[in-house]
Amino acid sequence: MINNVTDKELRKKIEKELNDFSKQTSKLEEQEKQASNEEREYETSKKQLEISKTKLDLLEKKSQIWLTILAKESIASIIGALLLIIISICLLVCMFIGIEPTKIIESTFLLILGYFFGHAVSKK
Repeated sequence: MINNVTDKELRKKIEKELNDFSKQTSKLEEQEKQASNEEREYETSKKQLEISKTKLDLLEKKSQIWLTILAKESIASIIGALLLIIISICLLVCMFIGIEPTKIIESTFLLILGYFFGHAVSKK
């Protein structure tokens, strides 16, 4: 169509305008791509922030559960229960192997067991 124009100056001017227009179009397309990339990055960061917030909420709920458990039971009771389990296992192993356990281990077992029975009676 431009070739149909007989005036050379007018043709050059139209070609220049078309070139400028195509450059502007290219720039706008590049800006659009950049904007869409930024928007995708924003959405990705927003989702990651929501996931982090959810994980933090779950961690907070778990810590509240542990704090509730620790508030109901004293630390001495928890440690005593663990020691009672460990000493019970040791005494069972000694019994099956045929080794005579020391009197200190037997006394400790009975002492911790007595603590729990006394603690149970005092709660009633």
